[in-house]
Amino acid sequence: MTHSRTSLLLPFPRRRAFVAVLSFALAAGLALGSVACAAPMPTPSPSPSPPSTATPSPSPSPSPTPSPATDLTPRTVLTASSGANLLALAHDGDLATWWKASALAAQTFDLALPAGAGAKVLSLQWRTIPAAFRILWKTGASDWTTLATGTGQDLLDARYDIPGGCTALRIEADDLDGRFQISEIGVFTAGVLPSTVRNWQLPDGKADLLVVAAHPDDELLYMGGTIPTYAGQEGKRIVVVYMTFGQQLRRREAIDGLWSVGDTVYPVFGPFKDKLVMSLAAARTVWGDEQVLAFLVEQLRRFKPEVVVSHDLNGEYGHGAHRLTATDLLRAIPLAADPAQFPDSAAKYGTWSVRKCYLHLATTRPIVMDWNVPLSVFSGRTALDMAKLGYAFHVSQHQYSYQVLDSGPYNCAKFGLVYSSVGDDVVGGDFFENIPTEAATPSP
Repeated sequence: MTHSRTSLLLPFPRRRAFVAVLSFALAAGLALGSVACAAPMPTPSPSPSPPSTATPSPSPSPSPTPSPATDLTPRTVLTASSGANLLALAHDGDLATWWKASALAAQTFDLALPAGAGAKVLSLQWRTIPAAFRILWKTGASDWTTLATGTGQDLLDARYDIPGGCTALRIEADDLDGRFQISEIGVFTAGVLPSTVRNWQLPDGKADLLVVAAHPDDELLYMGGTIPTYAGQEGKRIVVVYMTFGQQLRRREAIDGLWSVGDTVYPVFGPFKDKLVMSLAAARTVWGDEQVLAFLVEQLRRFKPEVVVSHDLNGEYGHGAHRLTATDLLRAIPLAADPAQFPDSAAKYGTWSVRKCYLHLATTRPIVMDWNVPLSVFSGRTALDMAKLGYAFHVSQHQYSYQVLDSGPYNCAKFGLVYSSVGDDVVGGDFFENIPTEAATPSP
């Protein structure tokens, strides 16, 4: 959902920490009791041997639970070449506040680590990312050494391993466009990181379900409880593809919303311009029909989803970008299975045959999803509750009247099965009906 929005940013090519699986060491001891026999006699049978006595095996002892990581950020000295009055905002625990460089010139953000504290992890949550940046490290008075480099297309939430012996870190950028802005930065020891440090999965490999949305927020407004149900509750691998690349602020809202509803796969931000148009023809003029088709075929081949969910063919309230997304997605499904079509992406990813596609509000083989079932992973809140919570992160859109509703003309629970290679739904209410269980991607 969007009104007229234009971005000058480059295209892109949730807070939960994961506890490592514990291994158990089995310690078993077996002591054999001695066996005594009577001395041999001329005629009688030997006396029976006393019963063996074996020492019971001890119960397995679990390995110690990993200790929580220590947050060293309060003991880390932060300095910057500009914006010194805003430094506290970079570690106040609030993503809605941020430090930013106050001059459009080469800038540095330095961290002097507490001596001997064992710093191991740097957590960096950008508000907006400079076009190019470098992370450097050093020991004592030594020269700076490059730890990592990045661009404006990088993940907004990132983690870096701090080299042993490191005493200082530096983030530097030639910030000529005002995008050197840090929402939260953290330094931690080894151990279980807090839930505020997000561990995104990269958008690589197979997906169970692909959600294709024209803009950030559409995946919640119109696909409703899809992501909370299938990613959050059921643990399926869900990839969200946004057609528009959007401003970096919209990207931050998008990933915060996705993380809150249980999706831990970083989304794809497409290359298309964010502009309000109210017809299919106008959208084709702005985006380019062949370019849209090629992009959608590539995403289907890249992620190989069993199920795809997307917009209303009529664009919900008529939005041309919504219409084009749904229309060309249907066209892309058979093309993705044909190696002669868009051969570059076929050579890169292979071909793929999607099993099912549902479109919002479609009247073909209609189903109504129940987004009001309590979900245990969200402490009994429903998928609809969670979709509303996720949409709350899209602050820039709250000036409009959009709402996540399972009633009314844009009911986010109504879909139609517009394509299926596995037959019609019989029971209904489950996008994965008729999908073999073995087709699902194992949870990480």
